[in-house]
Amino acid sequence: MMAMRTSAKAHIGAAFGKMALAILLLSSNSGHSQNVIAWGDNFNNQCNVVPGIINPVAVAAGGFHSVVLQEDGSLIAWGKNRNGQTNVPPSATNVKAIAAGRDHSLALLNDGSVVAWGLNADGQTNVPTAVSNVVALSAGAAHSAALRSDGTVVAWGNNNYGQTNVPANLTDVIAIASGYYHNLALRSDRSIIAWGSQNVLPPSATNVVAIAAGFEHSLALRSDGSVVAWGDNTYGQCAVPASVTNAVAISAGWGHSTAQLSDGHIVVWGLNYPGITNGHAGFTTVTNVPVGLSNVGSISSGEGHDLAIVTSGAPYIRVQNQIVTAHLGSDTMLTPLSAGAYPLQFQWCQDGSLISGATNRWLQLANVQTTNTGAYTLVVSNVVETTTSAAINLTVLTSPYFLTPLPAQHNAVVGTPLCLPAPATGAQPLNFQWQLNGNDLADGGGISGAVSSTICFDPTAYEDAGILNLAVSNSYASFTGLVANVVVSPIVTWGDNSAGQLSIPANATNAISIACGGDHSLAVCNDGAVVAWGDNSFNQNTVPSMGATVFAVADGETHSLALKTNGTVVAWGDNSSGQTNVPAISTAVAVAAGSGFSQALLSNGQIVQWGVGATASPAASTVMALSTRGNNSLALRANGTLAQWGTPTLVPPSATNFIAICTAANASLALRDDGSIMAWGLNSDGLTNVPASATNIVAIAGGDDYFLALRDDGSVIAWGNTDFNQCLVLPSATNIQSIFAGSAHNFAIIGKPFRRSAVAGETVVFTPGPPTLRLANYQWQFNGTNIPGATNSALVLENVRWTDSGTYRVILSNAVGSLKSPVMTLNVRQLIFNIATTNFLTTNGAVQMQLTGSTGANPVTIFASSDLVNWEPVFTNAPTTDPIDFTDMPPTGLSQRYYRAIEQP
Repeated sequence: MMAMRTSAKAHIGAAFGKMALAILLLSSNSGHSQNVIAWGDNFNNQCNVVPGIINPVAVAAGGFHSVVLQEDGSLIAWGKNRNGQTNVPPSATNVKAIAAGRDHSLALLNDGSVVAWGLNADGQTNVPTAVSNVVALSAGAAHSAALRSDGTVVAWGNNNYGQTNVPANLTDVIAIASGYYHNLALRSDRSIIAWGSQNVLPPSATNVVAIAAGFEHSLALRSDGSVVAWGDNTYGQCAVPASVTNAVAISAGWGHSTAQLSDGHIVVWGLNYPGITNGHAGFTTVTNVPVGLSNVGSISSGEGHDLAIVTSGAPYIRVQNQIVTAHLGSDTMLTPLSAGAYPLQFQWCQDGSLISGATNRWLQLANVQTTNTGAYTLVVSNVVETTTSAAINLTVLTSPYFLTPLPAQHNAVVGTPLCLPAPATGAQPLNFQWQLNGNDLADGGGISGAVSSTICFDPTAYEDAGILNLAVSNSYASFTGLVANVVVSPIVTWGDNSAGQLSIPANATNAISIACGGDHSLAVCNDGAVVAWGDNSFNQNTVPSMGATVFAVADGETHSLALKTNGTVVAWGDNSSGQTNVPAISTAVAVAAGSGFSQALLSNGQIVQWGVGATASPAASTVMALSTRGNNSLALRANGTLAQWGTPTLVPPSATNFIAICTAANASLALRDDGSIMAWGLNSDGLTNVPASATNIVAIAGGDDYFLALRDDGSVIAWGNTDFNQCLVLPSATNIQSIFAGSAHNFAIIGKPFRRSAVAGETVVFTPGPPTLRLANYQWQFNGTNIPGATNSALVLENVRWTDSGTYRVILSNAVGSLKSPVMTLNVRQLIFNIATTNFLTTNGAVQMQLTGSTGANPVTIFASSDLVNWEPVFTNAPTTDPIDFTDMPPTGLSQRYYRAIEQP
C-alpha cells in the first residue's frame, strides 16, 4: 500500500499487538507446490493463514487483512473484518486479480468487471460504470483504481489529496499501484506518472518494470534488477539495502518496503513494528524475514504485515498479456511472472527458435523492427523439470506514434524561450507538422522547427498559447496527437503540483494577485474576477457568484476567502470548523486564512476572527496588515511593531520598524524599511537562518515550512524545507515584481523590479506591488520628500532625466495610521565621458572631450557646473550612435568646472 506533509494526513488508528508467523503448505497436481506465508503484525489475526487454500496464485495484504486468489479463480480472506472486508461476496468468482486497501477489497473477474466489498465510507467500493474491460487493480487507504485494456485509468473513492483525479490525457498505462493517498502509473515507455499526495519523481525512475506504493513512499523496480525508492523515509523505508540487487518483485507497506530477489529470497527494510505480546516470544516482526524463507514467487505488503507465496517443484509461469503491440523504433519489454524451486534458468525463444543471449527473466527489446514480430515463449528450467510459457504474440506497428508528455499542461513564461520535443516512432522517413489550435505552424516570427520533431518559440508570446498538436506521417499512415496545452503568462511556478495547484488556467494569466492554500490557488484578475484551481476536495475552488468586483483573496488549508471592493467578505470550501461562516462585515480592508479559521482586518484597525481554530488575538487597535499560516497569526501595527498569537513562539522584543510580515506554520518573518529581514520561531529546516544574500528585500512570503524573499533587483531567495522543490527557485524567476507561497508551492509574477535603470526620455511606472490594503490613501515620495500631486496607486514618471535618479516609496495610510512601502530605486543612465580623449589646451584654456554610449534615439545635451548644484547646458548634439566630440571654453577665473551629459527628447 503508502512523506507526510501535514498533520491532516496522520496515520489513523494503527494498533500493533501480537506478532505472528504462519505458514500453510499446499500441494498441487501440476508438479509444483505452493506455500502461503504471513508474518508481522497479527493484532487482527491477519497472519493466521486459514486452512483450505488450494493452489494460491496471488496474494493481497490490506491494512489489517489478507486475501488469497486460488488457481480456480476463487478467493479466501481473513483478518480484520469490522467492515466486511474479508466477507468475499458470492459474485467474486472466476477472479484473475485482487487488491486490498486499508479496509476494503477488490477482485477483477475474467470478463473484465470488478467486484468490491468492505468499508465504503468514501465510496471506495462503489465501482463506477466506466470500470469495464479492466486488466489490473490497485487499492489505497480509502480509494480504488482500475487499469482498462485501452491503457486508461479510472479511480474512485476518497479524494482528499487528489488521488482520484486521474491526470488528463493519461494513456498507454501498463501497470498501476496505489499508496494510502497517491497513485502511480507505469506507461508503455517504462516511465512513471504519479498523482495525489505524492507526485515528485526521482530522475532515476526510468526503464521501470514494476511499481509499488506505500503510505507516503514509493518503489520502482528497474529492468537491471535495481530498486529506486522515494518519499517519506522516516523509518528508513526508502533506504534500499545494498543487498537488494537482481530484484524481481517489490511491495510497500505503511513504513516498510519489501523486495523479492532473483534467487527466491526476500529483503524487508524500514519500520520493524513493535508489540510482541501474549507470550508469542518466538514470532517475528515484519522486517525480520522468517528464517529459511526461500523460493518466493509472489509478495504483498500490508500496513504492518507481509504475505508471500512460495512455489517449489516444477517452474510455474503466468503470462499476463498474451498479445503485445509495439511501435517500430520504440523499446518494449516482455515480463511474465515465473516461480518454482530455485535456482531457475531462463531462455527466450522467438517462433520456436532460441534467441541468443536472451537468458534473463524479462526480455527487453530495443529499437524494435518488423523482424521482431512473432510469438515469444519463455522456457524456465530447474532441477525438477523444464516448463515453457504460453506464447506472447508481439506485433510491430509501422505507423507513426508518440506518447503525450505528462502533465499535458505546460506553463510558459512570456518573453522566454520554449522548446517542446515529441520523439515519434514509426517507419522512416517521418514527416512532421506542428499545429496550434488546429492551424498549421510555419517557421518565422519567433517560431522554428514547425516541420521537425521539436518546435521552438523564442521568445514565447501570448499568442503562442493554446492546444499544441503534432501531426506525424509516413508512407503507411498518419497520427496526430496532443503534445501540450500551452498557457502563456507572466507567472513563474515551482514546487508541489500534486493537485494541479501550479497549473494556471488560461483565464488566470492576467492575475494581479495570487493566494496559495494547502493544495489550491486563487487569483484576482485585473478585471476583479476570481479564478481558482488545484485541489477541490472541499469545493474550495468552486468560486461563488460575488456580485461585485474583488479586491483581494486569501487561502486557508482547505477553504478560500475573497474581499470585495464594498468591504464585505465571501468564504467557501471546507466549513468543518465554521471557517466559512462569515459574520456581518462591511468595512474589511484585508483578509487572511488559517488552517480552520478566517480573519478580516477592519478599517478601524480591529481584527475579526471566526472558526473553531481561531484563538484570541492580542489587543491591537491600529493593525495595518495580517498574515496567517496554520495556527500562527501575526499582525503589523501602524507604528511598525508586531503582535502574534496562536503559536508558542512569540515576537522578539527587538521587533520594531517593520513594513511587511509573513508567517510559516511555526515561524515568522518580518521586513524592515531598510530592506533587512528578521526571522524567529522554530528553526526546523533552518527556517530562521536568514541567508546572507537576503539584502535589499522588497517582499516576503511564507509557506508551511519555508520562506521566500524578493530582492529589489527582481531576484528571489528561498530557504527552509524543500521536499517538494519549493526552495529550488527556477532560473526563469528573474525580473520578478511579486511573490506568493502556498503550503509547498510558489508563484512569482514577472514585472518591473523595484530597482531599475532607464534611458533618459523613457516613461517609468512604479507600483507598490499586489493590493495590500483596501481604502488606502497613497502619497509618493522622492528621496524621502512628498511629491506634490502624486497620490495615485501608481507613480508615472514621464520623460525621465538623470535628475530623477534616486529612491521612491509610497506611504499607504487610512484612518488608523500609515504604512511604508519598500524602497524603489531609479537610475537614469548617463552617457560616459571617454577619459582617454580628454585634453586641456593650455594655449587658450579650452577643454576637449568625447562622449560615448548614446543610443541615437534622442539629442544629447552636456551640462556644466562649478558647484554641482547649478547646471547649465553648454552643448547639444543631434541623435547619433557615434562618439560625440566637443570643446568647451570655461569662463575665466574658475578654479573648477564639472560636466554632465544626458540623452533625452
